[in-house]
Amino acid sequence: MSPRRKQADLWFRRAENLGVARTCGSRSAALADMASTAARSELDSVMATKTLLTVEDFVRLPQKDAWYELVEGELVPLSPGMLPHNRVRDTALVVLKAFVEGRKLGMVVAEQCFHLFRDTVRIPDLAVIFRGRDLSPEKPIAGGPDLVIEVVSPTNTPREIDQRISDYFAAGCKRTWVLYPAYREVYIHGLAGMVRKQGDELLEDPELLPGFSVKVSVLFEGLDNWG
Repeated sequence: MSPRRKQADLWFRRAENLGVARTCGSRSAALADMASTAARSELDSVMATKTLLTVEDFVRLPQKDAWYELVEGELVPLSPGMLPHNRVRDTALVVLKAFVEGRKLGMVVAEQCFHLFRDTVRIPDLAVIFRGRDLSPEKPIAGGPDLVIEVVSPTNTPREIDQRISDYFAAGCKRTWVLYPAYREVYIHGLAGMVRKQGDELLEDPELLPGFSVKVSVLFEGLDNWG
């Protein structure tokens, strides 16, 4: 076992022991807090050296102030969503949830972990999962969503978005909608190519979501009302 892996395993053991320590009174709780601070410091050090993690390692990580994905074993931080991003995401969530779950086609989830392949776990802004899949409540969902919705923030690079789309399709995703609040546009990516929609054009997918239809402009309503 490499020194870096030993360091990571030591950190995990310390983190797992905190749950027991916190039940033993205030003194133990204080010691647990000190251990937690030290453990997080060690995790930061492990991350700085780009120690590769497995999916099992990833799901054992305690919650931190920042969110991370796992890409080929490497922790990759996610930028926090600002108001335009969150507004568009939530509007899309309401619209899709009403259609998909109203017709009992499946479910729509936000910021759900998906184990796409090998040691890669992605967290799309929104995901549609059709009925009939085996879903575990205790670990990332295996495979890609049936439909992914990503809302692009100013901090996202084209290369990053392209890589995310490639990862989703490699894991069996059927369609990816990429929403750009800055331009009020939606790019629909499928295995056959890409289509751009904007303004009062209709966002539809007769193959994946027969009967679904919404004006693209509806997804971006309210973005111009902030001073």
